[in-house]
Amino acid sequence: MIKCFPEYAELDKADRLCLIRVLSYYHKPHEIPLDGTLRQKSLIKYLSESDQAITSAERKSTLVETGDGYDLEKDLADTLMEVLNDLNINKSLSSSNADGWNMAALEYVPVLEENIRQKLKQFASEKMKSLLMLKVPFSNEGAHPATEKIVEALEKMGALITEHNDIVSESKMFNIRNGSVSFNGVLFLDKKMIEELNPGIIDK
Repeated sequence: MIKCFPEYAELDKADRLCLIRVLSYYHKPHEIPLDGTLRQKSLIKYLSESDQAITSAERKSTLVETGDGYDLEKDLADTLMEVLNDLNINKSLSSSNADGWNMAALEYVPVLEENIRQKLKQFASEKMKSLLMLKVPFSNEGAHPATEKIVEALEKMGALITEHNDIVSESKMFNIRNGSVSFNGVLFLDKKMIEELNPGIIDK
């Protein structure tokens, strides 16, 4: 298809070969032939990064107000309060999986952002599910387009601890280890707030 553009014909042979190879392999850069040049590999890298940036921007652009009087920010804050009240800390709800873990020496409760997002889907209105794309599957570790809205709402509620051992997280999320298992995209929820919402949940 690219060969149909007049600009393609104006390129010299080396540039045309480079362009064709870049477009052929930028979705599978690991398969580029061994004779691939540094220029080709660099262009593939830049094209891939640009593609990801545009995709991310398009996802975020869907998170807009509807103009019909619906207040997404308030609805999200109210629904997150329900989520926090229903958190399964240390399997306190007799579930096979815990949403987060309590450690006595810490002032926060580590909870995977993905767990909060999945629980939010249980409590959210259909309007919120649509606007935040909660029904759309995305990878974990903070890659969902709703993650930024969820983190922003929790921070405004005063529910987040964003600094640990002098480390400040720009994303408001951390990567941690629990025993031999590593977790990415973890939110540190303020332990006092969790205890106030659901007295006794931390000690169970």
